[in-house]
Amino acid sequence: MTPGDGYALDLLSPVRHVATEMERAGPDGPALTIEAMAATYEHTIVGDLARIRQHEGAGSDYEARLWLIRKAVSELGRQVAPDGNGGYLLAKPFDGLRYKGRKLHRAVSEDEEDEKRALRAVYNDLSYDRPFHVVITGARGGSREAALTLHPLARVIPQMPEEEFAAFAADVKANGVRLPLHVMGAQVIDGRHRLAVASALKIPVRVEEFIGTEQDARQHIVSLNLSRRHLSIAQRTLIVREIFLPEAEAEAQARQTEAGGDRKSEEYRSAPAGASRSAPVKKAAEVAAERSMGLASARSIERMAPVDSAPETRERIRRGEIKTAMQARKEALKETGEQAPQDVGVLKPRTAMQHLSCALRDVRRACEDVETKTAQAGDVPYQTLQGRIAEVKADLDRLEKLTAQEEGYCPTCGYLLTSSSHAISCG
Repeated sequence: MTPGDGYALDLLSPVRHVATEMERAGPDGPALTIEAMAATYEHTIVGDLARIRQHEGAGSDYEARLWLIRKAVSELGRQVAPDGNGGYLLAKPFDGLRYKGRKLHRAVSEDEEDEKRALRAVYNDLSYDRPFHVVITGARGGSREAALTLHPLARVIPQMPEEEFAAFAADVKANGVRLPLHVMGAQVIDGRHRLAVASALKIPVRVEEFIGTEQDARQHIVSLNLSRRHLSIAQRTLIVREIFLPEAEAEAQARQTEAGGDRKSEEYRSAPAGASRSAPVKKAAEVAAERSMGLASARSIERMAPVDSAPETRERIRRGEIKTAMQARKEALKETGEQAPQDVGVLKPRTAMQHLSCALRDVRRACEDVETKTAQAGDVPYQTLQGRIAEVKADLDRLEKLTAQEEGYCPTCGYLLTSSSHAISCG
């Protein structure tokens, strides 16, 4: 949705239509007029046409469509070229077109039979702030059409890879949308892939209104998606930074203000010399880690702070190209051209015994976490328990290797690092 003069419109559809029609005309013409492109365009959001008639003085739906096409040409800017006679051509290849900084995708007509193309279009649309039109079935058998948008929280969890989305769409086509969409008003907070497939394939959906606060919605989204897919450490940490950290930082700042400012606060007084900001930030990271139900550690949350100023790095994390928090930090610093702070503890070299101590602490914390959740909740979800067990095993493997190295043994072959047998086994 793009804001107009006090109202909102879907401009992505007309922009995509204009670009697609010009590509079909070819680089050498004929140049297309506003009227010619409007004649082949149907705007599916009736409310948009009504708003254009009201605010822009359009006398009919056709004039409203003319206004939309004219606006779309203006939005494309120098990516289209006028021919001097009222017509327009693309000024660059379609694959090089951008709208609001993102790659533009071709339009799919209403009678398009290529389902793969339709699904690819809605998959790409998930990154835009635009409505998806679906048929909602009621509990008593009735149905209604609705335009649903994505809640900002729904975009924080990385999208499925496109191959998985295609397989998911095939299942939905065969079996229907089995789970309802969770909505807050007309915004979907969980079920965006179901929404996209239902919109592309015209499959009815059910909706359930989510009742709760914004904090409840964050917990709901994280708990659902943790059990559904495997996320890298960098992806998990980015989710926590975007969902939980802003509120935790605001609360930390409020505590400072209530205590009479930075220099009078307990966090400031307890902080080491030269680290006046480290204590509040660390506290916020710990609160965010706790509220995320173990999705990311406080150390990873702090380590990935430079990612906030590196949009390309964030997108690479969401696509799964960057796996670890340290790699994310390095790539973000590289993108922004900043130097790593010299006083950041996580970047200082550690001794072997410090590594051993950290590994042992991680194992103990993981075990305590499982025991605490079991005691509080009774039946812990199988996926959650399995995930924590896997983390404990990984920490134990790390501890074993570090112990072997500390004692002078190779963790791969088991021979002394200085022996000839080790040299033969490991080269």
